[in-house]
Amino acid sequence: VQELYNEPLYLVYHQSDASSANARSMSDLNLSHLLLLEEGHCLREHTLSACSIGELKRESSLSASSLPTLIQMVQAQLGFTLLPAIAVNSGILNNQPQLKVKSIEQAPERILALLTRKSSPLHAEFAQFAQLLLPIVKAAK
Repeated sequence: VQELYNEPLYLVYHQSDASSANARSMSDLNLSHLLLLEEGHCLREHTLSACSIGELKRESSLSASSLPTLIQMVQAQLGFTLLPAIAVNSGILNNQPQLKVKSIEQAPERILALLTRKSSPLHAEFAQFAQLLLPIVKAAK
């Protein structure tokens, strides 16, 4: 395992969601309105573990199968979500003026890393690849 960097998760909410707009930290949010990807998606697991909230009992059993669907659910005012910086910076929220993005105090983050199997015969190549990536990742931050 070669950790590359910690990536913050940003709060994404509809502009009419006053509660999210006024939230300064995760504890200010009603987590029963947190929209997630469906079970099996790594971002769902990252969000749940980063927020230290475990599996939630939410008012709604809604979940999304993809990031675009998750964004459409926020657009439809079904709740709010947390998106990683890489998604926010990709432009996925372009042309969504009703959606707001903000960082919150003690924002949850996820660790991005390269992983290889212990049984792989390519450990030397993996290490070289990781060493090539680290300066790129640091420069991109």
